[in-house]
Amino acid sequence: MSDSPRERVFVYGTLKRGFCNHDALLAGAEFLGAAMTVARHGFYLGTDEHAPEADEIPYLYRLAKTTNEATLVHGEVWAVSPLTLRQLDRLEGHPNWYRRESIRVQLHSEDSMEVQAYLRPGLPPDGCRPIESGRF
Repeated sequence: MSDSPRERVFVYGTLKRGFCNHDALLAGAEFLGAAMTVARHGFYLGTDEHAPEADEIPYLYRLAKTTNEATLVHGEVWAVSPLTLRQLDRLEGHPNWYRRESIRVQLHSEDSMEVQAYLRPGLPPDGCRPIESGRF
C-alpha cells in the first residue's frame, strides 16, 4: 500500500464487488466495509445515458422526487489513491454528469464517517424508477 493520502469513496452500483466496473478500478483499493448512508437520498434505476443499449444503472440524488420516498442507500466504502480517484472521476463524468460530493455513511458497527460519493445533480427524470430497498 502506498504512503500517498487515500480518499474514502462510497460506491453503490457498478463499482461494488462483483459488478462490471469493480475489477478495472477498485481491485487495488482497500475495502473498508459495507456501509449505509446516514441521510435518506433519492435512489433510482434508469437507462445509462452514455450507453442506452446497456443494462440500467443506479443513480443517487440528494433528494427524491416529491412523489417518491427517499431511502437509506447501501453500498461499500473503499480507500483509494489519488490516481484511482481521478480514474473514478473520469468514469463518472465528474463534474458534468455525476458530481463527487461529501456525504456521511455508517460503516457496520462503527461510527459514521465523511466519504466521497457520486451524485447526480437535480432531480431524477421521469423514466427513472425508485430503488425502494436502497440496494442495487
